[in-house]
Amino acid sequence: MMVAVAVFAILMSMALPTYLSYTVRKQVTEALSIPLELRGKVYSFYKVNGTFPKDNEEAGIPVANKLIGNYVTRTDLIDGAFHVTLGNRANKKLVGKTISYRPAVVKDSPASPISWLCGQAEAVEGMVAVGTNETTIKPPLLPYGCF
Repeated sequence: MMVAVAVFAILMSMALPTYLSYTVRKQVTEALSIPLELRGKVYSFYKVNGTFPKDNEEAGIPVANKLIGNYVTRTDLIDGAFHVTLGNRANKKLVGKTISYRPAVVKDSPASPISWLCGQAEAVEGMVAVGTNETTIKPPLLPYGCF
């Protein structure tokens, strides 16, 4: 019986960090739902004006401290890129951290579709990321595809 308890304890000690990392990544993924919902406004602005909006107001979206959620305290749009600050019910490893969600455009082809990059993801060859990457969340805590 003691051996079974010891084996169980060892297995749990190995599984717990993986589960905690999964829950943190899930919170970051949910936080990205705000820019996902708003990126259409940025896309429309770009298609009409040929440039990206400089801030929330110019894009016609609510001010940063009104774009909040369970894990988000604010969402800033700066030069076409969203910067989501985490907090509220977020894991303490995420509180005060930021994840960026940036458009990527094809060089010299404004009629081409826009792609979006989250976190530390880089633009593919032939595309250029718009705005700065202000992500402060460490890669192991980012959702897959964001590093």
